[in-house]
Amino acid sequence: MCIPASFVVTKKNVFWSIHSDSHEDIIEEFNLHEGNTTNPNFVRVEITPPGANFSLPLSKWEFHLDQDILPKWWDKEKYKLLCRKELKKWAKKKIIKKDCTVQEGNVFVLSSFVILKGNSSAELYENSSAELYGSSSARLFENSSARLFENSSARLYGSSSAELYENSSARLYDHNLARLYGSSSARLFENSSARLFENSSADLFSPSSYYIKDNVLYHTGNFKLKKLKISKDN
Repeated sequence: MCIPASFVVTKKNVFWSIHSDSHEDIIEEFNLHEGNTTNPNFVRVEITPPGANFSLPLSKWEFHLDQDILPKWWDKEKYKLLCRKELKKWAKKKIIKKDCTVQEGNVFVLSSFVILKGNSSAELYENSSAELYGSSSARLFENSSARLFENSSARLYGSSSAELYENSSARLYDHNLARLYGSSSARLFENSSARLFENSSADLFSPSSYYIKDNVLYHTGNFKLKKLKISKDN
């Protein structure tokens, strides 16, 4: 699993993507070729904040290699310095500390509000919220909320809420609320509730009241209550 911030280092360049922090996505975006198994053409690098605390100074972020076999030209101290220079550019583009609208890319938001358009994603911490359009995704913690459309997904913790349309999914914990339309699914725990239409399903645990699966209404104890004719007009 790739952890932000991710870089792919060749002999002459350090690559990263505004769109993703997956090494494989970066490799594909820049059309990089791995080479042979004993002498690869590039090195996967991660520089990560301890405890996933993105508010820490960049100087305290930790440098890691994400592969075992290294090329002959690899000089750790040289490329570590180059990666840390790129980290400053990465952070300028991807760590958001104020309310904003982002046109593209995946970003990490600290106690803020963000709107992402297109195939974007966001990770929001503390009291953050997000609106994501297109095939977007978000991870929100604490008292966060998200509105996601089309093929979107969200993970929300604490007293969070989400509205997801079409083929969306959500995981919500504690005192959460979710509205999902289309072929969506949700897992909600503790005092959560969900409205699901069409062929949606949800697992809700005590003391939530019901979940809908295959147009059948069930009690949380898996007791079938009745057949439903579910539509978006419900």
